[in-house]
Amino acid sequence: MQAVQNMNAFLILLPIGILAFPQMVKAQMSAGSVPDAAMVASGGIQDPFAKYYQPAGNPAALSGAPVAGVAVFTHHPFGLSALSTTMISGWHGMGGGGLGAAVGYSGFGGMRQVALFLGFGHRLWNRIDAGIQLEGQEVHFEDYGRVRMLGLQGGLRFTLLEGVAVASALRYPVLKGTHSVHTIPASLSTSLAWRVSPGLQIAAEWYQERSWKPDVRAGITYFPVRSVAIRLGYQSLSGSFLAGAGYLFRENWQVDLAGGYHPFLGFSPTAGLRYQIPR
Repeated sequence: MQAVQNMNAFLILLPIGILAFPQMVKAQMSAGSVPDAAMVASGGIQDPFAKYYQPAGNPAALSGAPVAGVAVFTHHPFGLSALSTTMISGWHGMGGGGLGAAVGYSGFGGMRQVALFLGFGHRLWNRIDAGIQLEGQEVHFEDYGRVRMLGLQGGLRFTLLEGVAVASALRYPVLKGTHSVHTIPASLSTSLAWRVSPGLQIAAEWYQERSWKPDVRAGITYFPVRSVAIRLGYQSLSGSFLAGAGYLFRENWQVDLAGGYHPFLGFSPTAGLRYQIPR
């Protein structure tokens, strides 16, 4: 059954790759890391009040990491396990800042992709946090060669009021192929989050890549009880609706499940597990 599914994925992507190979590679690399389940369910918006490392989010969030932790998650685009991405991350808080690192892997058939991330965040002033992240990815095509990408990302987070935060991140990657070097369109995201009450949080984000239309994102998180989170999200560019839930148990473990539905491509599930190391 797995072999049949892999073959179906290969047959779907083969004509796309033949007709638009360079564009496909750029799109794959510019996507960066895949958001974890909590971020997916919130419309692709990182929780600015989160206290853990998310490579797909804003590195300024590392300034709020009070302790160490690890996380693992997997993402299955359109339900095709052959295209799944798995990522492992870790972080460690120290003083007013924190360090984070992650490694991700995906691949099928003759294509393999490995991504590495290293981030640092620190509190600059009482209400302002800043972060920087280095990113490296390599895609290996069996009959073509290797494509490498190096990227730099910077982020800021400003706490306007208690429970209200604005965050912005700029990402600038450069793609180096077997025969040439290309600059991938830079991306800029700006988000606003409001913790209405201990049990309700809403967020909105403007995401822009230079060669694409802007993507307006929205997310809402509801906590019926302290240990349970229910999330809903929306992304305007793809017209996708997203949903998910999280469960905190034994104070240090959290499991998250999420899924996004695309009007034409179908359902994409994501699952993740986080562990916060006790002091």
